[in-house]
Amino acid sequence: MQSRRSFLKMNVQLLAQGYLCYAGLRAGAFSTKDRPLFAAWVEELEQITADLRGGKTVPLEWQRAMEGLYQKVPFEVLSQALDFDALLKASQPETLLGNIVKVNFPGFPQAGKHLGYGHKMFVMKRGGAIIPHAHYDMVSAHLVIRGAFRVRTYHRRFDLEEGSGFIPLEPATDRIFKTGEVLTMSDDAHNVHWLVAQTNQAATFDIPIANLGSERRYAHEANSYSMIFLDPLSEKGGDGVIRAKILTFEDAAARFAP
Repeated sequence: MQSRRSFLKMNVQLLAQGYLCYAGLRAGAFSTKDRPLFAAWVEELEQITADLRGGKTVPLEWQRAMEGLYQKVPFEVLSQALDFDALLKASQPETLLGNIVKVNFPGFPQAGKHLGYGHKMFVMKRGGAIIPHAHYDMVSAHLVIRGAFRVRTYHRRFDLEEGSGFIPLEPATDRIFKTGEVLTMSDDAHNVHWLVAQTNQAATFDIPIANLGSERRYAHEANSYSMIFLDPLSEKGGDGVIRAKILTFEDAAARFAP
């Protein structure tokens, strides 16, 4: 019987061959020498995700692998392969909540479907925000593809969490992320994130993977997108832990993207 790994490898190889043929239809989009780099990037993304889905790796290892993956392919190659400039030119956010734009993988129409990962773009104008929220039972990677964001992340203290309308957080990151930098999240690290655009146009390219099958018991319910909106500016206790109040989407949007 064919193993999942060998099946995946064969499937991605076939996809890559199709991509190399299809790429000829996009002559001038990016150079011939760069096409195999993008194909290899997709192949490794598929393998990293298959390993996570199959239980061969844990979420923290996926985070490290994704951060490493983005170091292997020049940003310019991904930008040209995925037509970031064209997509951004067509997206002009009208509100501070920004726009969500689907990103297709040219030559790989099935990418993400059998492994259940997304590929989309969040586009903001200056002051726009990906409002603070927690997740559960998922991982995600966020590559800054245009401009700059102030990024604040927090580790979620599941060990202190109770069904009290608050989520305990430990501050983790607070700095400016610029084009080409990547942040990742999971239950185990940087679970809560909050991004605010610092430039006239700012955008991230996101790869989320939900429903990992964690056996962790969660004290609070999330929405259908595995999101829990909250206020990380809530009072910090003497132990340095923030008791972040859980908010409705409407309340969070009014507070952080008015």
